[in-house]
Formats: sequence, structure tokens, C-alpha cells
Amino acid sequence: MGEDAQRIPGPAVLAGNRNGNGNGNGQGDQARGGDLVVQGPALLGRVGDPGGEVRLGRFVVSLVRLLALPDSPLAIRDARLMLGTAGAVVALLLAALMYAPTGRASGGHFNPGVTVFLWADGLFPGRAVLPYVAAQLAGSVSGPALARLVWGDPVLRIHYALVAPAPGTGTTALFLIETAALIAVLAAVAVVMGRPRLHALIPAVIAVGVGLVIASLGAVTGANINPARAFGPALLSGEYTHLGTNLLSPPRRRSPHRPGPPHPAHRPTGPRPAGDHLTTPPPSPWSSSCPPPAA
Repeated sequence: MGEDAQRIPGPAVLAGNRNGNGNGNGQGDQARGGDLVVQGPALLGRVGDPGGEVRLGRFVVSLVRLLALPDSPLAIRDARLMLGTAGAVVALLLAALMYAPTGRASGGHFNPGVTVFLWADGLFPGRAVLPYVAAQLAGSVSGPALARLVWGDPVLRIHYALVAPAPGTGTTALFLIETAALIAVLAAVAVVMGRPRLHALIPAVIAVGVGLVIASLGAVTGANINPARAFGPALLSGEYTHLGTNLLSPPRRRSPHRPGPPHPAHRPTGPRPAGDHLTTPPPSPWSSSCPPPAA
């Protein structure tokens, strides 16, 4: 099996190798140990060579800093353009990470829903579900926390990258829309997984699906189809109003003394409130006219 194959524990599946030794019907080298083999180009180097991931991380961090934070002169002010850009960037990032050495070694799934989906389909060992989910949630917390340490107040003004649904979107509608979006992405993945010749496209299908959800639903629901994505910003900002919907539990009422998170499509107007000592250029679609929450 080639070095660029990704293994996901589960029932044995036949797949052609990267050298084209398959017979055209998706039959080639058989995965040993009951593995689903996902072929993909070694985009970011070999296993044990993290240089590619480091370069990718630097690129993404720089891009977010320039385009998303309110104090950047290059910040995108138009909400829909921001969501479209975010969807494209996230799609490219997910695909690159899933094809990368670490992604091929771990399975490359960053969504607890995907982890549970693979386990329910017999493609992921039950003993690994909790460690994976714990790692996903830890990453959700550490990412915004590190951004706060590096960039400071701009991260507070966007509530640690917390997003919220459009005003008037009820809990039931939010739950149904995001559930349907996640089901659509997983259904597309299941179709590709059922065709061995297309296994190389699994990371791309997941990435494109998530990118489309962000671009199309970001202005409606906040596109929080990943519970881990919602967990960290909610925990750090103290805004739990919509976290319950993302975690399939009743939402908790927000304190009346705390401002809510900005909606991606919201562009605040008017003077800044008294007591807001932060001086910034005009807010981006991710910012809020309300004072930042306490650190």
C-alpha cells in the first residue's frame, strides 16, 4: 500500500493503489487488518515530516489575520463575500489536512459527528471514539485561546470567532437546518465510500460539502454543523445560547447583562457605545458594536 494511503479501521475494502495497479473496477491492493484505504496525493510531505503542515498553518493564520479581524486594513466588510471566502478557505484547508501525513495517519476527521458516523458504520473502533472527540474539543478550545494570546483585543471583539444564527431563527428551525446540512454532507460521503474507485475523493467531498454549507448557510444559521467548532468559542466567550442546539441538548438562556455574539451578516451602525475604549477602524461583518466580553 502506498505511503499516501489513509487508513480508517473497519471492514476490509479493496482499492487500487497510487501506481495504478488496480484493475479498473476498484480492485487492487487489499487493505490489511480490515482498513478502508483512501488514496490521495502526498500534498504536504511524508509521515514524520511536519514541514508542510507548518507552512499551511502559517498561511491560514496569516490569511485569517488579514481578512477577518476587524483592525486589519484588508478586512472584508461585505458579509456574503466574507462567508464565500471563508467557505473556500475552509474547504481547501480541510482537504489539505486530510490528505496531509497527519490526516492520513489519524483518519482526518475533525467533527465528532463524522467520528460517530464512521463508528456507527463499522469503520471506526468504538474504543477510539471518546479520545477522538476529546481531542476535537480540545482543539476547539486551544485554537481561539492561542489566537487571543497572539492577537489580543481583536479576538475579544469577535467573541473568539463565535457565530450565531440570523435574528428570528428559532431553535427548531436552527436544529432542522443544521441537521439536514450535516446529513447531506454525510450522505455524499457515504455514496463515495461505497465506490472503491472513488475513495481518493473522500477528503475532497467532505471539504467541498463543508465549504458549501459555510457559504450558503453562514448568514442563516452560522453554519455550525460541527459541534466541536461551536464548543470552544462558546466556552471561552461565555455565550451558550445556541451551543445546546449544536450539542443536541436544550439551549441555555443568555444572561441579560451580556451582549450576544455578532451574526456574520450583521453590520452595526451608529456611534460606539459609551465606555468602549477600544479604538478600531469600521467593524467587519464579524465584529459587534457591543463592548467585548470580559476576558
